[in-house]
Order: sequence, then structure tokens, then C-alpha cells
Amino acid sequence: MHAWLTASRARESFGLVLDEARALGLALVAPEHGAFAERGRAGDVAFFAPGDAASLANTLERLATEPGLAASLGARSRELGRAAESADAWCATLVEILEHAHERGAPQVPPEEWFAARMAQEFLDAWDRGARAGDPS
Repeated sequence: MHAWLTASRARESFGLVLDEARALGLALVAPEHGAFAERGRAGDVAFFAPGDAASLANTLERLATEPGLAASLGARSRELGRAAESADAWCATLVEILEHAHERGAPQVPPEEWFAARMAQEFLDAWDRGARAGDPS
């Protein structure tokens, strides 16, 4: 086996397949989107355009015909597999990002115009209902 191929159309959030290929020291052939595009920039992924059979065929032809391409991608994959960016490390980074976002709090976003108008009308309607019932509070 010279490469690991995934033609997934799913927008991977982490791309565990990438780690599996690295653990085996195989080049990965993957669509250029989602986590594959983000994490695959380390040099062990041969990308093709998502949903494009001609692009996939071209990428596979390159692997078969370009001297040393599959070997260099595989070598880089083995190197990255040994230095493995573990799921634990990725989760720790994600937790750090989420904690930072939590500390900053929700952004102050003014209500949309339609919402403000609807809430103002609801206030008036509630006041009118209360006034008719004898309780204007």
C-alpha cells in the first residue's frame, strides 16, 4: 500500500483518518476541505478538489508518475506520526480556546430591528391587557 485514500464529503472537524494514515506512515489522498485542509498542510497530504472525479484522478496519476512523490509524502507522514498531535492535545487546545471565549463573554450585539419593534409592541399589548383587567402594572 502506498497511500491512504479518503473521498469523504463530510466536513471533518478533526480528521482522525489523517492520524490513522500517519500512524501507518502512509501518504493521505484527501479532499481539500475541513480538517483535512487545515491539518494536512503539514506536507503529507495529496489534495484533490472535493466532489471532482477528474481532480481525484489527476492526484492519483501524480502519485503514480511523479518520481518520489509518494515516498516523500509517506516519509513526512511517518515523521508526523511519530510527533503525533494527539487527540488529547487537540482537545486541550480546544478547551483553552473555549475557556478564553467564555472569559470574554458573549459579544454585545444589538437586537435586530424587527425584534425590537416586536418587543415594543408586546409591551404595549401587555400594558393594554393589564389596563383592561384593572391591573396596569
